[in-house]
Parts: sequence; structure tokens; C-alpha cells
Amino acid sequence: MRVFNNITRCENTQLQFSLEVHEAAQATKPLDSYVLCDDNVETDGDPTNDSVQFDLSTQDGLVLNGQAPSDYTVSYYANQADADQGINALPTLYENEINPQVIIARVDNDLQVLDVTGSLVDSSVCYETTTVTLEVNPLPIVDIDMDYILCLDTNGTQVLAPLNIETGLSAIDYTFIWSDAAGAVVGTGSSYAPSQGGNYTLEVFDATLFTQCAAPVEVFTVTESTPPLLTAQVSTAAFASTHVIQAAATGLGIYEYSLDQGPWGDSGMFIDVTPGEHVVTARDLNGCGEAQELLYIIDYPLYLTPNGDGYNDIWNIVGVANQANAKILIFDRYGKLLKQISPSGSGWDGTYNGAQLPSSDYWFTLEYTDPTTGNPEMLRAHFSLKR
Repeated sequence: MRVFNNITRCENTQLQFSLEVHEAAQATKPLDSYVLCDDNVETDGDPTNDSVQFDLSTQDGLVLNGQAPSDYTVSYYANQADADQGINALPTLYENEINPQVIIARVDNDLQVLDVTGSLVDSSVCYETTTVTLEVNPLPIVDIDMDYILCLDTNGTQVLAPLNIETGLSAIDYTFIWSDAAGAVVGTGSSYAPSQGGNYTLEVFDATLFTQCAAPVEVFTVTESTPPLLTAQVSTAAFASTHVIQAAATGLGIYEYSLDQGPWGDSGMFIDVTPGEHVVTARDLNGCGEAQELLYIIDYPLYLTPNGDGYNDIWNIVGVANQANAKILIFDRYGKLLKQISPSGSGWDGTYNGAQLPSSDYWFTLEYTDPTTGNPEMLRAHFSLKR
């Protein structure tokens, strides 16, 4: 190199130095947004506040676009001013503040350049910036229950009423995987009708997004239940001082009992039941049906008071009206037959050939079938007629 002094006309040609050209840093904008699935199910209807933690280092290769990572540094900033000054760089693991959010990527050349004196040349001016878009895709919202009841018949083999579990989501927009406890896929539609009880899972994916965002796995239980198999009987003898009905329901359900459409309870024992016809009902608390038993408690009134007041005006045996062959004979105290009546008839009004009989004790015989044993029986007893 030649240096010439225009005043003194002196020159020096001994000074020499070398020039070295380094490739400039390049920052390439990724073709696609950096998209992740949300880590929470958002239900406020506002996607702009959805956020998730992004690993910004995953975008380095896209921004460098073939440049050697060993020669360049990629850093990210919330705005262009910070990027130009190289201050307030975002952390590698960064949670977006809005959705979507555009951030600035800066590429710096890391090669060290020395001048002719051997001093390090500031290369911070050798950088370039571009933008990266962070986007959060929402998770599908799945609304199903945790527990369901499947009603089967009393044998537990046939479904009485199909159970259809609906997600309410479109089969076009979402992908569904229904699985049983063993992990076998049992359904792929937007709804599922189980044919047996057990534990199940449901996975839902958003088919409209390339990220295929998946909702949290839903776990639910299907419990089998059946109508009751009901047995009921009068557990006390006919004409006992206190009458008891004992009922028992069996099956897969949980059952409660009622006597004559009275209040429901979890006990099938009914104490101090009045004579006559009674209906015992058992029902499944899960809503899978009910069963009934018709029972008769046999007894007779101790008094006949035919005074027209509506109480004990007619005398008859109670609880054998269903027995067509039952027969009642009424006698006076001397053994004279006064009347033969049927338990299914209107009864005796205390008259003989149209004339009123006096107050006294009257006897009767009852031929009937014992409802517990099925054996023919005969009862001899008496009652009082009071006027």
C-alpha cells in the first residue's frame, strides 16, 4: 500500500495489511407459525388468552435455514427495539402473553474478527432479525359424566334400555377413541352405546388442526343394574295378634320397598299390617324397574255392630276373598246354623230370615287354604254382635 503526503510530497510504500470478508448473518422467517396445543381446557370462549410454554430453541434451525449453528447465535425478543439493542432477550422456555403472539428472532455472527493490530473487532453490528409467530391451539371440550347405569333384564343378559353416551361433538371435526379397561378400542364415533358394565376411557382429538390437539382422557364407569326379583310372604300365621310381611329383592341393583304405595324404605319387613289384601313393591334405585307381589293377611273382626255408622256394620273373614272354595258358616251359641257366606261376598249383617238377632257371641267355621303351606285348613272361633 502506498501513502502520499500532499504537502511534503513524501510517501511510504512499506505499510501492508490484509482484508478478510465474512458472510453476513441471515435470519429466515419460518414458513409456519410455531403452534402448540393448550395445556388446559379453556371454557371462557376467549382464545386470545390461551397460553402455553414454548421451547424457543426448537425454532433455531428454521431461523438459521442452513447456516452453521456453531457460527451464529439465535436469540428472541418481545419487540423490535429490544432485538436491535440486543437487550431483554426472552428465556428459552417462554410462555406467550397473547394468542397468537409475534416475537422477534435475531441472528448474530459469532466469528471473531481481528484488525491489523490484533484487536477484536466488534461484530455486534453484523446481525439480522425476522419474526416468529407463536400460536396456541385449544383443546377439545368433552362433557360426559363419570358414572352411567346400564339396565339389564333380571337374568343380566339383555339390555332393557340402550345406554347412549353422547359427546355432543361433530364426527367430522373430531376423532374419537373409546376403549375398555383392557385398552381395546370399542368405538370410534361421537357417541358410544356400551353393552356391558365396566371401566372405559374416551380420547378426543381435534381433526381440524394439524396439531390434532387432544382433550384430557375421560375415564368413566358403566354400572350394570337390573329390576328386582321379588319374593314376599306373610311371615306370621293366619289370625295372629300381629301380622308381619317380609319381602326380599335380589338382583344387580340397589332396592327399596313400599307397602300399598306407601313411603319407600330400605327394609322389606312390614310389621303390624292390617288384615286384607296388600301389595308389596320393590324398585331399583338406579331406575331399572320394579316388581310387585300381592299378599293376603287372613283375619276376622272381633265385633259386629250393625248400627249404620259405617263401622263394623258387616262381618266377614278378611284376606281370603281370592279363595273361591273358601266357605264360612255362622252359628248361634247353641250350634244352630244361621248363615253361610262367601269371603268374596258382602258378608253377614247380623240378621236371620230378615230379623235382627240380639247382642251375643256367635260362632263360625272357616274352610280355607293356608297361603303359606298350601294345605287345606279349618278354623273354629267366635265373635261378638253388639247393638
